[in-house]
Amino acid sequence: GGEVFAAERIADALKEMDTQYGIPVICYIDNWAISAGAMLAYSCRYIVIAKNASMGAAEPITMGGDGKAETASEKVNSALRSDFANHAKFFERNPYIAEAMVDKDVILVKRDDKIIKLDSEDQLLKSDVMISPKGKLLTLNAEQLIEYGVANMSFLPLSLPPLTAQEAES
Repeated sequence: GGEVFAAERIADALKEMDTQYGIPVICYIDNWAISAGAMLAYSCRYIVIAKNASMGAAEPITMGGDGKAETASEKVNSALRSDFANHAKFFERNPYIAEAMVDKDVILVKRDDKIIKLDSEDQLLKSDVMISPKGKLLTLNAEQLIEYGVANMSFLPLSLPPLTAQEAES
């Protein structure tokens, strides 16, 4: 997670490295890319994941006067939802998935091998596969990140040989 405007500056720098300086950036998610971490991942040309990776849950929150976290206003949510979609589209990822990570009211289904956004639950068909129901923020696991084209590849953890006595001593 993190502060939105700081994350925006970092995200812009990551894209600039690629587009202005020709240095493609690879994001490696070895655990979570949640909230601002998801934004940063979307700002990289390549997303590589570990077997236990998750990405999403990026609803903007603010701190209320009583010190408790509250969902940000629709104005902030709308801006961030659009920004996530733009980051996703920039590297040819599905913008609806990015929007559902920010907005719990986005309804996504897989229909005829395409991910589509519904305006209401009335549009659901029996054959639809629910990806993101209304009222739930989208967070994808490693398998889903690959299946839905968010991540480019996955690496399984490698078993390393045990330390030698000399390595352990040093």
